[in-house]
Amino acid sequence: MTKRIITAFAVLSLLLMAGCDDLTELTRGTTETSSSPGFEILRGAEIGSEWKMNQIQIVIGPQDEFATLLRLTKNDNVDGYFYLEQSGNVTFEIEGDSLIYQTSDSSNRFSFVAGAPQGNTYVLTFRNPAAESETTQIVIIMEIIYPATGEMFFPVEVWEP
Repeated sequence: MTKRIITAFAVLSLLLMAGCDDLTELTRGTTETSSSPGFEILRGAEIGSEWKMNQIQIVIGPQDEFATLLRLTKNDNVDGYFYLEQSGNVTFEIEGDSLIYQTSDSSNRFSFVAGAPQGNTYVLTFRNPAAESETTQIVIIMEIIYPATGEMFFPVEVWEP
């Protein structure tokens, strides 16, 4: 019985290792050419015991968007800004239960207070308005400061075979 378990474990391990190599081979180079939005948290810090700060780099292809969720409680203050690393334009919106803030610019500051009419979840959305025929991606740097009790959620990309 013990030999069967060890043999099954060894075979399973070999299959998993071989599968990982095949998966690596299949996905080689896709990250460099992908047009799907991506992000990287450049810095994250706690400011005292009451605030959090995140500095995020966001890359968006033409006609694509990137949305982040921010969960807050009533009367939470949020402050932030964004700018594009190169020339270009971006559409930025903040929505609770309805639209709170909207701009089409290459940089801007934003600030709002969470309130009961807007709910407790806010969506911060960046859109690249460039024509789909253009190959230019925009790179956005966003810094946001929000209460330590708040939570920020980022999208995940699901791999589909």
